[in-house]
Amino acid sequence: MAGFFDSFFDSISDAFSTFSLNEELENNIIENKFFNALRGKSTYDAKVLLISEKRPVNQNGRLGYLFTIKCRPVDLHNFIIPEPCSFNVPSMVHYVVSLHPTAYSDSVMFDTYPINVGDTVECFFDQQGPENEGKMRGIRFRPKRKSTSVGNFSQQCLNILEQASGQQSRTQTPQQSSQPLVGYVDGGKYALPRKIPKGNYDDKWFLVSKENSGKKRKIVYEDIRHKDCPCKPADPNSNDVRKYFTPQQYSAFMEAMNAFESGGNKKAFNFAGYVGAKQFGLSSLQGAGLITSTYRKAALKAGGLLNKKGTAYVQGGSKLPRDHKFRGKSVNSCGYGILNYLATKTWDGKVSRRLGVKNLDDYFNDKGNVQQYAMDDKTSGNIRSLKSLNAVDINNPCDMAGLLAVSHLVGICYGQALSVKNKCASPHNVPAETDKADGNGSFGTRYFIGVGNMVKFNGGCT
Repeated sequence: MAGFFDSFFDSISDAFSTFSLNEELENNIIENKFFNALRGKSTYDAKVLLISEKRPVNQNGRLGYLFTIKCRPVDLHNFIIPEPCSFNVPSMVHYVVSLHPTAYSDSVMFDTYPINVGDTVECFFDQQGPENEGKMRGIRFRPKRKSTSVGNFSQQCLNILEQASGQQSRTQTPQQSSQPLVGYVDGGKYALPRKIPKGNYDDKWFLVSKENSGKKRKIVYEDIRHKDCPCKPADPNSNDVRKYFTPQQYSAFMEAMNAFESGGNKKAFNFAGYVGAKQFGLSSLQGAGLITSTYRKAALKAGGLLNKKGTAYVQGGSKLPRDHKFRGKSVNSCGYGILNYLATKTWDGKVSRRLGVKNLDDYFNDKGNVQQYAMDDKTSGNIRSLKSLNAVDINNPCDMAGLLAVSHLVGICYGQALSVKNKCASPHNVPAETDKADGNGSFGTRYFIGVGNMVKFNGGCT
């Protein structure tokens, strides 16, 4: 027993293990709460999301088909997995669909299209169901559709799903099925991504290419902006992010930024020395009052990012080899110098002293809710700057969220420049409709579209 507790406390002292333990506990709560909805049921209704396979079978000289589908149990997944058609980014639709259970037809079907995407079918558990510790194994569906209604599945979403399966629903016309979806920007042309990117959550939105690191490109802002944002902000005249957005819009915006920047990991850091859930660099830490200009200059010097005259270079150094280790993670020499300085030298900003944040570990542990304070402060300042140039429609919270996300990613100059010519000093003084990529090769439009959509669909607007 002593060995058990020793192992337990050793595991929770490790950040990754602690995260895994919390995730497991959360999953257990979800199972106990929501799987009860299907307990005791021998059958249940499910919505067909995707026909992933149609396998021909010769049965007694007659050609039939066995189908494999992705389905959404009506009584369960409404509570756990987001509605796929709440997203209009194709790669995100595919990703969310992939999270749903797979079901197999329980018999051969002799109609080429006995079911279509959007149909409701009757399912049952062939092996184990919710009675077995919430397991969902051996899901089968019967060949007869119970309903042909697509319910809250938009026609556009059906197009996306059916393009993936190679099937065309009898509910759509050829013109409808070929209708392009605006969203992905590539070389000034608007088209769908060619494949679903691999990687973490934020990569599911759009491709990130190291070859694009720091590059600029021309876009057509009017073609990508969220013209159909179905809601209004709480107070369009406020520069305070918490007052501008409604509480639900604010929550959706912050969750989207967490997803894009770090997956919500408050202890995250990258190779160049950006830290926290929102990946703050030295300039942002200084702007939030956590460090002074003197401290920032010293940290840059520790990272080798000062020239002989003491002029600060931009934090980044993405082209440097990741030949250093900081807390077990590969970083470049500049990133190591900055991170080590932040960890060992006492932070000297007024806000740091007020919140009791003395070093990087205090920041990672979110002492005094410092990370959210810093994000609120930075975002509120960006709202003010966007308004000063009339770069944003203040009555469109989706556009505002998108431009705030771009400003966070590549700086306020390029957040403004996505829609208007900015007034920044050279070389950041650029014309309107300039789209810039960060050091990782992630273009601002990726954040604009993705974060704006998160507010649109998860901010109480729909």
